[in-house]
Amino acid sequence: MDRNIWDEKTPPPDFSEPFAELRKDAMTVELCVYSLQGSKKGLEQVRTVAQDAGRIWCQAGVNVQVVHWEALPPLNIAGPLTLNSTDLARQIPCDSLSDAARSQLMAIGKPNAPAGDPTRLVPVYCIPGNNLQNAPSASGCHRHVNNPPDHMILLTDSADGRVLAHELGHALFTRSAGPSSWMNEDPDPGRNDNFPIHNTNPQNLMYPSVSVNARISPEQVTVAKESRLVTRQPLVYGFREEKRFKLGVNIKTLHVDSVSDENFSDNALESTWTFTVATSKTKESSKVFANSRLTPGEYDLSRDYDFPLLEVESEEDKLTIAVTGWDWDFWSPDDDVPSIRAEWSKDEGLWGSRLGSTSGAPTGQHKEGPVENSEIKYSVTYAIRVDDAPSEHIFREIC
Repeated sequence: MDRNIWDEKTPPPDFSEPFAELRKDAMTVELCVYSLQGSKKGLEQVRTVAQDAGRIWCQAGVNVQVVHWEALPPLNIAGPLTLNSTDLARQIPCDSLSDAARSQLMAIGKPNAPAGDPTRLVPVYCIPGNNLQNAPSASGCHRHVNNPPDHMILLTDSADGRVLAHELGHALFTRSAGPSSWMNEDPDPGRNDNFPIHNTNPQNLMYPSVSVNARISPEQVTVAKESRLVTRQPLVYGFREEKRFKLGVNIKTLHVDSVSDENFSDNALESTWTFTVATSKTKESSKVFANSRLTPGEYDLSRDYDFPLLEVESEEDKLTIAVTGWDWDFWSPDDDVPSIRAEWSKDEGLWGSRLGSTSGAPTGQHKEGPVENSEIKYSVTYAIRVDDAPSEHIFREIC
């Protein structure tokens, strides 16, 4: 499955068509969660517990994903446990669970689970009661049987995300110990020699009482990622409208430092300028500025030289801004003014709209030049903005 059961299946109502799902390949362990009769863990409680456990396992780059949740009806499975008891937890001593009790719990199975290899889905049973038998502080339990192993995690009403993360650690550390043999000792060097499925470091996830800032060691990460329960999947984490970017460019000022006209003429240029903006060969737009007496100074063009809604064909398309011009001469041939050309890609601050190259100016404002020849020295200031853009909606983080 490509998302948690509570993640959005369709784009939000304010999205326009067409849209695309945002996906990322990621290491994932999948859970089927069942709430037995009397359990206080409904879907929202399960969501909180799973998300908190997922944040811990993100340290290892493993995503915890719930692919099924179900509130089970009263169960009629023979065995030593009264499965419909309102305090079922008090009947279960995890460390000394009998074969008959384990078989009875395993017989619950994974009803209505998604199709696939059932041994790669970890069932989590939420049971009523706060603590397990003979363990005042124990609120979670893990067991596995068979070859390849089938897993089972029990969570009481008081179990939180740290408890689920810890019990999931026991499952992810289950690895081959020889033909038809499996073990789940803590792979970290700090494991408890007297109880090797646990760790001696209070900050480690596999310490019997999980700390608020539980850590997962590199050795534990390596074993977890090699677990047969972990698969690489393209997970959906959001939606994106498939409309194109539209950019805007405003030519703000033409700054003339100096001019020198032909002989026998005053020092004012009879000039014509062309400002061209393009996002592709088919999306070119130009505006002409004519001045019969161009002298040194700053010319404000911002009001009339704006280029809105320049559509970008693709994210590889570039935004080009060009300035060309010529000076009319009476006694001699006309002269071209030195040209300016600037090119921006999406990677450059979203076509320059998020960058600023003019000191003290707002974001998106840029200056090109000065450039010069024998007749003129000048520079141009312009601003780039995003007039419209694809909307993205992110509903989860992928490790």
